[in-house]
Amino acid sequence: MTKSKSGYFFEDFYVGMILRHATPKTLTEGDVSLYTALTGSRYALYSSDAFARQGELDGAPIDPLLVFHTVFGKSVPDISLNAVANLGYADCKFLAPVFPGDSLNAMSEVIGVKENSNGKTGVVYVHTTGFNQNGEAVLVFVRWVMVNKGDVAKPAPNAIVPELPAIVDFMNLPLPTADWLESTYDGELAGSCFAFEDYEIGEKIDHVDGMTVEEAEHQIATRLYQNTAKVHFDGIAQAASRHGKRLIYGGVVISIARALAFNGLANAAEILAINAGHHVAPLFAGDTIYAWSEVLDKADLGNGQGALRLRLIATKNVSAGNFPTPDDATVILDLDYWAAIPLRVSLRGGEEVLDPRLSADTIRIGSFGLCDVLVMNDVRYPWAILVPRVEGARDLHELPEADRQSVWAETNHLAGAIATWQGVTKVNIGALGNIVSQLHVHVVGRRANDPAWPGPVWGHSPSVPYGDDQAFVDFLKAQL
Repeated sequence: MTKSKSGYFFEDFYVGMILRHATPKTLTEGDVSLYTALTGSRYALYSSDAFARQGELDGAPIDPLLVFHTVFGKSVPDISLNAVANLGYADCKFLAPVFPGDSLNAMSEVIGVKENSNGKTGVVYVHTTGFNQNGEAVLVFVRWVMVNKGDVAKPAPNAIVPELPAIVDFMNLPLPTADWLESTYDGELAGSCFAFEDYEIGEKIDHVDGMTVEEAEHQIATRLYQNTAKVHFDGIAQAASRHGKRLIYGGVVISIARALAFNGLANAAEILAINAGHHVAPLFAGDTIYAWSEVLDKADLGNGQGALRLRLIATKNVSAGNFPTPDDATVILDLDYWAAIPLRVSLRGGEEVLDPRLSADTIRIGSFGLCDVLVMNDVRYPWAILVPRVEGARDLHELPEADRQSVWAETNHLAGAIATWQGVTKVNIGALGNIVSQLHVHVVGRRANDPAWPGPVWGHSPSVPYGDDQAFVDFLKAQL
């Protein structure tokens, strides 16, 4: 009798089968550093102990995706050692934080099986739970995987396909790990001034950057997770497969796409739940990953935090700037998840109250490091207003030197953008405040044919509010 294991094949699985997976793993700061090196992830909560302490934590927790991949890796020798491909995920919840020094182990239950029509493979559905060293569940998820049959002549088990929830209801979301008290979240250090209120349902974000995955990188990453699936490592065996080469573990794609999403979603650091995920197409060494996201839903969680339901689409070898959908041949990943994000009241300087007259006359579109950015609700002029988030500020000369420099830098950036807008030949800048004393700076693009030219725009004539055409509003949002 051989002492080595060849893994389970499709015909070996049955509904109700319980598998306690081998090799607990203690996650260390070394694992975190290697994960960062392999993915490029730079979310502040998982990068800095000092930053995490501002959120009432003892130190930086471990990125939930590293936890996910580690627990997933525990299950591979029993579930997917003989897999063709991992197909998808559902109902994933990150139940408790994991910190360096915690040890993880896992257990799975088979909840569905269905043979494919070719008679050579089948799909196995499993519910997996990850535990820490105290027996506390830190993660649960369902995944389904296509597995080879060991003996194609063996009869297939009765097909059972489980009903899975389309999403994790926001009422059932785990609580965020960090507790951002009023004005404690440093958006400047985190890399973004955008809070929960700044994202709109239906908004699409091109994450711009790309990352090429090399052969050694993806294999080191997969080994880090102790994932032993043959399709990722055995080049001789995979040469005879339909692809003719090794596949990159789908978790590598997820982590790199999430790392790319930092550019546009830096404050949405903590994944609370994964609603659904599908690996639409394979990725191979030498391919380059790009990504874009869509805001599907929002929920205020209370205590200064909200959750964004996000759809993350990853493409290979083609920029995601045209927002391709999963039916596009370049798409490799379609991931639906919830991420926690601070409300504006939690951001440093985010609790200021806008003068009601400014609020009534403008459209708020976002923020810089110090100033909120408004657009005057008058379609005739490309007209923006900067409002420093400095309590009680009335005049520029009253600001601290550093804040005054920030206002000028942000004003200059906005003026430069407005100067490129259609037909603009002059940019007017002014901080008046005779009627509304709250400090605010007007940045107005002027054209020789605008109604007030060459005189000032203030008080010239009643405004004409924006309708369906908000091209300038969208243009200016893209400049922030």
